Formats: sequence, C-alpha cells, structure tokens
Amino acid sequence: MCDACRATGENYVFRNKDSNLYTNRLYQVYRDGVAKLVLCRIHDIELFHSGEFRFLEKNLDLANKIANNNRYFSYG
Repeated sequence: MCDACRATGENYVFRNKDSNLYTNRLYQVYRDGVAKLVLCRIHDIELFHSGEFRFLEKNLDLANKIANNNRYFSYG
C-alpha cells in the first residue's frame, strides 16, 4: 500500500486506476540515513514535481509517520 495514502487513511487503488507501486528514497529526512517510501503513481509524480521538502509539507501525516517510525522507513 502507498505510504502517503496509508497515512491519510485512503485506499490507493480507488485513487489510481492502476495498482502499481513505486519505491522512492528521501535523502533529506534523516541526518545519517535515507528514508525509503512506497508510493502510488499520483504521489510519485507529486514527489517528482514538488521535491522532498514541499511534498512533506503537503503530506504532514506522512511526515509525522516518518518522524515517529524511523525503523520502518529508514534505509541504509
């Protein structure tokens, strides 16, 4: 399931016509590591267009989940 959709309580299949998920990495979230996210197509495009900082500003629920659950999202 898409991490951004899960944070807001939405079902990503109803929001997207396809059920493809894309793995993304956020490099500016943790000081010593990288946050790994699984996003649906809509959120993947939104991240690409807006960048990490603005994407997390728009999706504050996801930003809170990343901050609180760093073991789940941390990579490397």
